[in-house]
Amino acid sequence: VRNGLTVTVHGSGFQKGMTVSVGDLPLTDIQVESDGELTGKLRGNLAAGLYPVRVHRPDGRAAALYKGFRVFRAGTVSSVQMGNLFIMADNIGVTSESGSRTELVASGNVSINGFLYSTSELTITPNDQLTDDDLSQVGQKALYLGANGAVQGDGKLYASYAQAMETSESGNSLQNMVGRTFAEALRKSQVAAASSLPESGTCFISVRNSDKAKAIVCAHELAHAGFELIATEGTAKVILSAGIPCRSVSRVHEGRPNVIDLIKNHEISLVVMSVAEHESELDDAAAIRRTCLAEQVTYYTTMAGGLAAAEGIRAGRKGDVYDLQDLHAEALAAS
Repeated sequence: VRNGLTVTVHGSGFQKGMTVSVGDLPLTDIQVESDGELTGKLRGNLAAGLYPVRVHRPDGRAAALYKGFRVFRAGTVSSVQMGNLFIMADNIGVTSESGSRTELVASGNVSINGFLYSTSELTITPNDQLTDDDLSQVGQKALYLGANGAVQGDGKLYASYAQAMETSESGNSLQNMVGRTFAEALRKSQVAAASSLPESGTCFISVRNSDKAKAIVCAHELAHAGFELIATEGTAKVILSAGIPCRSVSRVHEGRPNVIDLIKNHEISLVVMSVAEHESELDDAAAIRRTCLAEQVTYYTTMAGGLAAAEGIRAGRKGDVYDLQDLHAEALAAS
């Protein structure tokens, strides 16, 4: 950025006289465009990496700190494909000056297979080594990263109505994501999101006290579908009290072996959890989500999602394609 780069900062409460810096470089020519936006020029040398953005009030008091200004090496791309994952973002590239080219960061508006990713960053680690030339191919349809690799982050996937409509107009017809029952439709939607429901294996369940009754229903459905169950101590006691076989495992902060070890060892194929607002439980949940994402294990963070997943699993692999007009006509006739 030796020749100068215009930086726009969004927030609230901006006023004339504020100072902004990126790392050790101050912004010059700062213009407060509105209460929620200011711009400035960034000049100097910045190696690839992650830098904090600091905003100070006119009297020198700190007003904000944001740790997310990334400088990418060798250019960026807006989309990559790794196996069956298609990832799009404002910027995808390497943020390290080291010799390694095997870890990329997707930042900004991130989506995975067309579904919104709720946090701003995702780490992508392909098994194949990349070159600077690979990362400079801006404008191509997608940078192919090979068939295998891992993704890591701490977020959730969401689909909006607008996305569903776009999907219906593309090759992945919305007709392939509906069913005559909720369970059938759910299973199809998970397949479309590259997060297909497992047919067998072991399910880990951990829920807050207010969800214990729902956990019994979920466990019952999964047990009847042929799943083995494993849970944290409190949840396991509730499930066992209902006469459903269940093993217990340590929480992440309680020592090892714990659920993280089981996920990494590919001993768990499905995770259902809901957490209380306690710091230790929130930290555990974040660690579990990151591990599930890295190991491509399907997980749900609400009991509503867990119950829906159990219903979808018991629905089996039925995959009929329906005509939306016919389904709509049937619904009108039924009403």
